Amino acid sequence: MFFGGKNEVTTDELKLLIYDNDSIYESYQVFQKNLNQLRLSIFKASNVTELISTIDLLFKNQIEFARNFPTLDQPLEANPIISKEPDAMVIIEAIQSVNKIGITKFNELSQLPTDNILVQEANRLSLWLKLETHV
Repeated sequence: MFFGGKNEVTTDELKLLIYDNDSIYESYQVFQKNLNQLRLSIFKASNVTELISTIDLLFKNQIEFARNFPTLDQPLEANPIISKEPDAMVIIEAIQSVNKIGITKFNELSQLPTDNILVQEANRLSLWLKLETHV
């Protein structure tokens, strides 16, 4: 028996959006939409199999998003906390801010100063990706 006394395993296939654009804004929107769908699926999971499957997709979503960011040859902030994601609104504001100056693609992030939140996020995700994929 699984949670709630159910004897059956129902695996509703989650349909995640695909990262098919090098636009920072559009990729972040895809990331957030997938993240929201996955969080909802975690709460709706009725058995361990569904929960494990959803958590696996959660990591895959994070990895796909992290792969969009280039590895920047800029110094890291002192002791970055790899596991601490910045607030979504801070990231959205930073994306809108750099869009105003013409930086819209991931490969243009190297033009920004080291203290820019998007540069810091690129560095954090690069370190996280190395840790997660053992590269």
